[in-house]
Amino acid sequence: MKIFIVQLILLIIQLGLNHSLCAQNKKTIGFLMDDFNSSRWKHDSAIFAKKVRASGDEIMIRVCDSDTSLQRKQANELINAKVDVIVLVPADAMAAKIIVDNANSNNIPIIAYDRLILNCNLDYFISFDGEKVGELQAEYILKKINYSGKIMLMNGPENDVNSLLFRKGQMKILQPYIDKGTIKVVYDRYLSEWTSMEAYMEGNDFFAKYNGPIDGIIAANDELAQGIIEALTVFRASEKIPVTGQDATISAYYNILDNLQGMTVYKPIDSIASQAAELAHQIARKEKVKAKQFLVFNGYKNIPFIKLQPIAITKENIRSLLVESNYLSEEYLKNKR
Repeated sequence: MKIFIVQLILLIIQLGLNHSLCAQNKKTIGFLMDDFNSSRWKHDSAIFAKKVRASGDEIMIRVCDSDTSLQRKQANELINAKVDVIVLVPADAMAAKIIVDNANSNNIPIIAYDRLILNCNLDYFISFDGEKVGELQAEYILKKINYSGKIMLMNGPENDVNSLLFRKGQMKILQPYIDKGTIKVVYDRYLSEWTSMEAYMEGNDFFAKYNGPIDGIIAANDELAQGIIEALTVFRASEKIPVTGQDATISAYYNILDNLQGMTVYKPIDSIASQAAELAHQIARKEKVKAKQFLVFNGYKNIPFIKLQPIAITKENIRSLLVESNYLSEEYLKNKR
């Protein structure tokens, strides 16, 4: 009996020690987001948070609604709370340098999520291949218009490095045909926001002044695609103009089924959010990063870059990739119709 009691006491002590060690090993991950203008960002935050909590860590999420000043304040809040790692979707690629500098001073690693932060001592960058996104969009449009015609290019804010990468990829594919004279770009702009309203207003202004033919429209994401599609219904409702997008949003899903949008570029959110959470988990514990890494220069140094591959989605493969994979549920789609 005495032996049993001693063993029971030792077991209780061991359980207590294990609990104490687990508590000591628990880390806090900060996630600073730009906005929820596109529904994809809600997916990112939900999956990221679930993965962080499943690994035994805690999470602090803040959203700044594209306000760079607010994002700095939110970053200071996380730094003062002594989080172990900050994962950052910058509202502005240049302005976020201040956040990184402050985190560096407090020995808190920074992971740039989906948008590169420029001219700073960034620790890691995880994103999809931005140039490839632009290439997929341009390849689709060229094929749809038989490699000849007049097109529009509509990208997001110029202070978002992704916008520059998307356009670089687009032009890599388009330039040979522009040089030959078979493709002419009649509109080429970076908008101030990644919103359908901004794209709608820009589209209205352009179509009100331009009466010439438009054969294809490369919109950099689904929000811009939605806005330009709405402008087309006002000015060119009878024309069937192929439009690209990106992010595989609900609006894109139905626009593609309704033949209003030709394609979107799918960036598997499960993949980037889960891998970012795992990366944060490893860095917080100073463990070796397991993911394959490339390098990208941010103006200050070469940053370890975990580069993921995007996928082109059209009417032919949209259900298999988005619905049958459970990225979008049938019930959710019906409620959003």
